[in-house]
Amino acid sequence: MDILMTIFAYASPVIIGFTGLTILQNMVKRQLALSEKLALSYVLGTGFLSFYIFYLGLLRIKFTFGSIAILLVLAVLILLVLAWRRGMKDLLGLAPRRQFGRVSFGGKVLLAGISLLLLWKVIFIGFLIISKPTYFDDSVSNYNYKAKNFYYNQALILDPDHPDFLGGHEPRYPDMNPLFKMWVSLCLGEWKEYAVNLNTLFYFIAFGLIIFHSLARIISPTVSLVFTYLLLSVPLLTFHAGFAHMDLIVSFYSFGGLVYLFQWIREKDRFAFLLSALIFGVGLSAKDEVIGLFVGGALPTLISYQLIRRTKFWKILQTTGMYLGVVLVLNIPWFVVKKVYNLASGPPEHYRKFEFHPEAFAILDSYIFSTGNYNILWTIFFAGLIISIPLIIRTELKYIAIYLAGILTVILSLFIFTPFFEYLRIGTTINRALLSAVPVVIFYLAI
Repeated sequence: MDILMTIFAYASPVIIGFTGLTILQNMVKRQLALSEKLALSYVLGTGFLSFYIFYLGLLRIKFTFGSIAILLVLAVLILLVLAWRRGMKDLLGLAPRRQFGRVSFGGKVLLAGISLLLLWKVIFIGFLIISKPTYFDDSVSNYNYKAKNFYYNQALILDPDHPDFLGGHEPRYPDMNPLFKMWVSLCLGEWKEYAVNLNTLFYFIAFGLIIFHSLARIISPTVSLVFTYLLLSVPLLTFHAGFAHMDLIVSFYSFGGLVYLFQWIREKDRFAFLLSALIFGVGLSAKDEVIGLFVGGALPTLISYQLIRRTKFWKILQTTGMYLGVVLVLNIPWFVVKKVYNLASGPPEHYRKFEFHPEAFAILDSYIFSTGNYNILWTIFFAGLIISIPLIIRTELKYIAIYLAGILTVILSLFIFTPFFEYLRIGTTINRALLSAVPVVIFYLAI
């Protein structure tokens, strides 16, 4: 029974996200590959479900299976109505399967080998989650702890003097992940750590599907699969997936928002534009770090593209305003709560001052080029960056470079120019922070 209810718990956001994507597809008449749509359904549906639960909490409605399942029932009813009115083919909005073309025997062996290695990684991560306790302090003391409080209180505590205020520990942290874990526990009828931690396994799978389909629009599916394996073989990414760490999820939303923004830039695809904004919007509810990555990476990329195309000023305002509106609309209640209760966004107050630490450069050099977390990825990237300068000037590759420069500036300046340097010195945070840039680096090298 536990297995069936776990499947139900994780299928619920897929159905909710699938419904939202289907509505959007029918509005703009766009198609998605089935595996890409399922991956997007999960990562968006998780956010939509968590937003809904948060809104219930603000209305002081108890967190019960029935009160939350209303959203799922509504999603299913909408799908049924759309299927009746438009037919199943239009409802699904599925693109034709990507063809690998003529592949030699050696190529088939290579593809089969890569596919088996990817399957092994998924099985291995699943085994880690099921067989090991939660490892990272953040996962234990922040996200799982808050999820347990939500589950046992069956409510969002809004009394700032209560020890479980907004989930308890670190009430300033967004609650998407804890609220979703609470839903999994409600479905099971009890708290089971292995079940709630499977979340990162599905984000890991979604990572692979999204980078594959994003690259396959630009380069051959065969090469896309190779680079998909390169991303999923990054040691720290696998480690974070296996031990339920939030930085994997942050990295996904940063990367997913970028690739669909880039698709809009290349193809003028309105659907990709809205999809990018939705991904960033959900990402803001995952962790505060996404705010910095969005402001430092996505907005400069969006505005730079319009300025380079010499877009009229009023049109820049209109496009940027629409993008910001989609990103922010679902998060407005959370921002209001933070304002009402005077909760900080980003680093605590004592870290928000300028301190220049020149010694940080030597430490960063050691972590980036001399540790095993990323193998030789950064060395290859900087060599590739120099070689590709002519392409940056001539092609849309410049926008990936702008995004990457923006998020690296946000990440590294925190360690170089603020008291946050102390975490660089003891090495507890820098590799996790750089994980947000790694998928973008691999995407850049691929195209």
